[in-house]
Amino acid sequence: MKRILSLLTVILIVTNQYIYAQKSTEKLVVLPFRVLTMEAKDSYGQLKAFQRDEGLMYQKAFYNALTVEGCHISLEDVEVTNTRLKAAGIDLSKAYFMDKDVLCKLLKADGVITGTILEESPNRRPTRPGDKPTKSITLELFDSVTDDIIWKFESGVFADKILDEDDASSLNRYLAKKIYKKISRYVETL
Repeated sequence: MKRILSLLTVILIVTNQYIYAQKSTEKLVVLPFRVLTMEAKDSYGQLKAFQRDEGLMYQKAFYNALTVEGCHISLEDVEVTNTRLKAAGIDLSKAYFMDKDVLCKLLKADGVITGTILEESPNRRPTRPGDKPTKSITLELFDSVTDDIIWKFESGVFADKILDEDDASSLNRYLAKKIYKKISRYVETL
């Protein structure tokens, strides 16, 4: 009898988790990206400022890529998100590390998208002239209630291929389409 009750409890929990994961997400916010770079800076402060500025740039580029005509995901404007985070006393460069369910409640969102850009040298030695660094992009969609990752995207590309050649304020069109195709399965489209 105990086994049957235990089994039924497990089945009920798994079923509820599956149903919950299948629900549509209505409003998403995009946090400033976390940028890990190999670029040398004169001081720690300069490195942190560079990482913060790059993180904001990639946040805006990702937002722009998913709000172009033809993409219909309900994203809150990144300027609004950043203003709300600042008003709550949250350092934009540290928002990535906060509990996502707490951020969802604070921002009144159904999900949070985070991103990490990792720049790597093609070899482990310092970059030499002619060496093309690569950047990998990782995106994660966190659920507002469970704080679980419900979608993840990873891709390694040459550093100069992440942003659009014609419009540096947006992601590369091919990369943006690839991301949109995958994320639209998990979120409600308008």
